[in-house]
Amino acid sequence: MLLPMLHANAEEDFIRYKDLTGEYTRYADSIYYLRDNDVITGTSKYTFSPGDTITRGQFICALGKVYESAYNQGTHPPQEVLFTDVAESEYYAPYAEWAYLNGIVSGYSDGTFRADEPVNLETAAVMICAYLKRWNLSVPKYWKPQDLSENTELSEWARPAAEELSATDFFREVYEFSSLDFAEEAEQLSEKDFFQVYA
Repeated sequence: MLLPMLHANAEEDFIRYKDLTGEYTRYADSIYYLRDNDVITGTSKYTFSPGDTITRGQFICALGKVYESAYNQGTHPPQEVLFTDVAESEYYAPYAEWAYLNGIVSGYSDGTFRADEPVNLETAAVMICAYLKRWNLSVPKYWKPQDLSENTELSEWARPAAEELSATDFFREVYEFSSLDFAEEAEQLSEKDFFQVYA
């Protein structure tokens, strides 16, 4: 099962973001695909701010919406406070709880989620791998996994996930583990294999 097909839009009704230019042009299809499937939104009607850094709260929210679209199920309002710094009124609260209950995130040792912290590539890799394993999804591997044992920028806890995804289309080049921006997130979450559900 794939993400639902996009609603047909007349060309004159299709809203394009004016800031998807230059280096961000290649991300446009991914961004519009996710936007039209209600996974992500722009920062205004005509802007997406593709170079802005994405936070943990924003990333887990997008990942939860991918789940809702792929499985046609809601994540439901939070039933209890699982993180000391996540109020039930926060937009990401139900997704943080959903991710915790499904083993996608564990939070920090002090009981916090730290939704406003930037998401870097290694954290995204761990979350995506956990998502795939939770629903027994498999994705094609196109290359030999990279040996990242000597990558000093990569945390040891993230190395298995980063190496596994380095063989797929999720991360084409896993060398630097800096913060993700919105354009990079859209490219990863729109990867067609990510929405494939195997019974």
